[in-house]
Amino acid sequence: MLKVWLNGKIVSEQRARVSIRAHALHYGTGVFEGIRFYDTEKGRAIFRLDDHIKRLRYSARAIGVQNIPTSATIQKGIIDILRAHTYRSGYIRPIIFFGESNLGLSTEGLKADFAVIVLPWKKYLAKTSISLKTAETRRFNPRAFDPNAKISGVYVNSITAHREAEKAGCDEALLLGDDGSVAEGAGENIFIIKRGVLYTPPRGNILPGITRKTVFEIARNFKIPVREKRLRLADLYRADECFLTGTATEVTPVGRIDGKLINRGRVGDSTSRISDRFQEIVNGRARSYWHLLTFVG
Repeated sequence: MLKVWLNGKIVSEQRARVSIRAHALHYGTGVFEGIRFYDTEKGRAIFRLDDHIKRLRYSARAIGVQNIPTSATIQKGIIDILRAHTYRSGYIRPIIFFGESNLGLSTEGLKADFAVIVLPWKKYLAKTSISLKTAETRRFNPRAFDPNAKISGVYVNSITAHREAEKAGCDEALLLGDDGSVAEGAGENIFIIKRGVLYTPPRGNILPGITRKTVFEIARNFKIPVREKRLRLADLYRADECFLTGTATEVTPVGRIDGKLINRGRVGDSTSRISDRFQEIVNGRARSYWHLLTFVG
């Protein structure tokens, strides 16, 4: 039976109830994280837990939550609910959201609830390489929302773009900013490789992902130069290699963008090296990266 951590207690999914008047339900005023845990030789390991907790608390501040759980409380909730399940690997979803309200817009005086869900999880885009479609939907203007915060309501933007890609028979959407520059995937960061250099859009109109940060570290250890740069669609079409990164997607090669083949649709050598190293790290096979793992048995 699925169990849920809700406001300091572990309860069954059936008993995890929130009000139909929850502010977050009506207005999207919640924040969340997606966290992966893996089965390693030392037991289950949560990847970059501290980074995820830090971003969750940052996001909660961004929407004005006053009663933000402490880092220790969030960590306890995540570890306790994980230990309440036997899944050897999977996905953790902590969420902080405004609860019962009078349906007004104001969140003044409202308390936020804190919950954690754990599920078994397969790779989000489970293909050797995927296809992207540039969406008509544009990435929201960064002056409208803090792009560094992972806000529930903002994901309507991503969902709309992803639906466009699905209708076109593609695996995922690519969003552009208002200026026409490349922003990110519907739920992922994007990288290209050109003449041995790794490029990715800069911070400012993207959610700077935790997997993205890890790829920076891997690339630098491989002596692959990394550049944050505004990219145009033409840069992607002419790329030697392309891949997406994210908690759910991990490192996913892109073989086609708007019908145009990248590297003849094949997975590039640099992408393979980075992806293989990432898998070694998260599965506990790279001891020098054990500091990124929280082992919970």
